[in-house]
Amino acid sequence: MRAPDSVLTDTENPMPKKLIAAGRVAVSAYSVWSREKIGDRSDRLQDTWYLYNPGTGTYGRTDWAKLDVAPGMKLAAVLERDLPARRIGLLDMATSQVVTWVDLDHPVTDVSWSPDGTKLLATAYDRDPTIRTHLSADGNSYRTPDPGRTGFQVVDVASGRASFHPVAAERDAGSFPKPASVFRWSDDGTLVFEPDGQKGYDHRLYYDLDGRRRDDAPKDVVTYQRAGVSPNGRLYADGGTPPGPETTVRDVATGKVVGRQKMLQLLAWADDEHLIALGCAGACENEFHNGLVLVGIDGKTKVQLSGNRENTQRPGSWEPIFTRR
Repeated sequence: MRAPDSVLTDTENPMPKKLIAAGRVAVSAYSVWSREKIGDRSDRLQDTWYLYNPGTGTYGRTDWAKLDVAPGMKLAAVLERDLPARRIGLLDMATSQVVTWVDLDHPVTDVSWSPDGTKLLATAYDRDPTIRTHLSADGNSYRTPDPGRTGFQVVDVASGRASFHPVAAERDAGSFPKPASVFRWSDDGTLVFEPDGQKGYDHRLYYDLDGRRRDDAPKDVVTYQRAGVSPNGRLYADGGTPPGPETTVRDVATGKVVGRQKMLQLLAWADDEHLIALGCAGACENEFHNGLVLVGIDGKTKVQLSGNRENTQRPGSWEPIFTRR
């Protein structure tokens, strides 16, 4: 199995400094998460973002609250602190300067590029959905106030026009709001979806770009694995057999397993035969000690891409964004 083109690694640093990439995708940015205290018994999630700079070939720390990188890795969409934000910035990654601001009529707390890089999708909230209140001394007990999710914004990047589409958050049988969920693009970018809280992670509620429910829409292949469907559309990433670690690749048409990998999670397709995965450090004594690995469908070809992270379940761990380059 031939290795993918242009494999770039940074295994020497605890957090990446040099570009990590393989085949069609790269780590375009990553975030380091923590909890910021905002009151005696309240806090909120704080992401510190590191964005790739093609001029220096390195990742640099930013002050943005949220960001996502467009296919081609020339533009990033950014949100200012504090959330929710009233505008989206389009940032030139080579200069680190915002070239355009898109004003919004409803504030948002996240942003993502469409697969073809022509549109932006942002979920609208009245309040920051990451805030926790009534924290116990050990931080294990808390409340999450209703963040007031109001719908989603779609931005046409070429014109800068933003359109808001109201979609009420789901509520349970007692009329209490369900945990806040964000909208994401369907695989082909023609629809957006949110998880169907009534049926579980593998069910989605789809909407067209005008905010209309599309129960008749063709469904994406959905698994716990972030990699999803291969570039040629023939294969998809799936889980393995407990106790693991194990992941699998299956045929879309038949569901048959065509490859097994001793990985924790499959994150992105490098090409039609290789994936970027989360692999255990050592003999996998601790699943929270892991790093990025390039692995073939057959599980035999392996290249370590990043240094291993420790205690990934705790604040201070970094989380990558993968973008088509």
